Amino acid sequence: MFNNENTIKATNISTFASEQMVHQIFEYIGKIKSLKLYPNPGLEGGKECLIEYEDSEAAGLALHLSGTKLYDRVFEVKIRTVEEIEQQKQILAISSMFNTPPALNPILQPNITVEKANEIARTVYVGNLNTSITEKELMDFFSVCGPISYAKMAGDVSHPSRFAFLEFATIDAAKNAMNMSGTFFRDKIIKVNHSNNVINKGIKKNESQEMIEALKGVKEVEMLINRKYSEIPAEPNNQLKIVGSSGNPEIAPGLNDKPEGKLIPGSEIPKELDKPHHSRSRSRSRSREHSRRLRSRSRSRSDYYRYVHSRRDRERERDRERDRERDRDRERRHKERYERELEREHELMRERERERERRRRESRSRSSSRRKRYSDRERDHYRR
Repeated sequence: MFNNENTIKATNISTFASEQMVHQIFEYIGKIKSLKLYPNPGLEGGKECLIEYEDSEAAGLALHLSGTKLYDRVFEVKIRTVEEIEQQKQILAISSMFNTPPALNPILQPNITVEKANEIARTVYVGNLNTSITEKELMDFFSVCGPISYAKMAGDVSHPSRFAFLEFATIDAAKNAMNMSGTFFRDKIIKVNHSNNVINKGIKKNESQEMIEALKGVKEVEMLINRKYSEIPAEPNNQLKIVGSSGNPEIAPGLNDKPEGKLIPGSEIPKELDKPHHSRSRSRSRSREHSRRLRSRSRSRSDYYRYVHSRRDRERERDRERDRERDRDRERRHKERYERELEREHELMRERERERERRRRESRSRSSSRRKRYSDRERDHYRR
């Protein structure tokens, strides 16, 4: 792992930057002992890098590189906080139980939290299980090791064997479960090893129930809104209304104390009831006017929402076109850089070929000169 005093952290590095390029940039400050570049799993994207210098002075000078633009991003350089250093110590203590190289250790991974490291350390993998074993039977078998928080069966039941993941409450219980590797369980020798990831537990039941209750509330509110803005129904024609001496409609005959306002079965219909019912016509006209207002309001709202959605669609289309243009520019720059590098490689190959040809000519000339000298010596020898 990295030394705390001589290590800096660079964030928001472009995804197009390679580890060799980042090493070359930070090597101008001082001699680098180790460097590790990894992708940032956060929402902002990009890459992060941990750089360890051989001395703390170079690490302090490297902070001045913060704000440097590399490709399409401006990276930042900072010294790790005390919380990050304490988390690293705890993660190192947890990772000591894994007998694997640091590169393959699931705990010694970038951007891992103490909670996740502890959860991975408490989780074991159980392989070569009988297909008829249930989660309850598996938990009962491993309950001698310690309390179990969660169990999950995996694998296809049509295969001859399955596997499972067990999350214990403590790390010591997970260590005890590791010692049970090679034991018989339902006529099979099981294999127990450390898990490289946490168990995907999915959505809990109480969260699902809360979601269902929330959806019910949304549906009730929607029904109330639809009922409020729906058209008011007309009054039934067969409903009997009583008109008193004042000519006002009443709901029930008992509400009017005057006897001439009552309708007695078998009696003659009064002349007041022979008149046209202006109140009913006014009620119908008000209902129609209210319906027209609601329809006009609905049309205005729909026009407004249509305008807002069309404007948002245009803005999104402009953003997508801008992104596509940016991607085309980036691809064009990458292609030009690749062509330049390719041309440079070809030029180097041609230069090497010219150098080999020159050496071959020199070698042939030396060989011809040696042959000439040898023939001259033989001719002189025979003359003598």
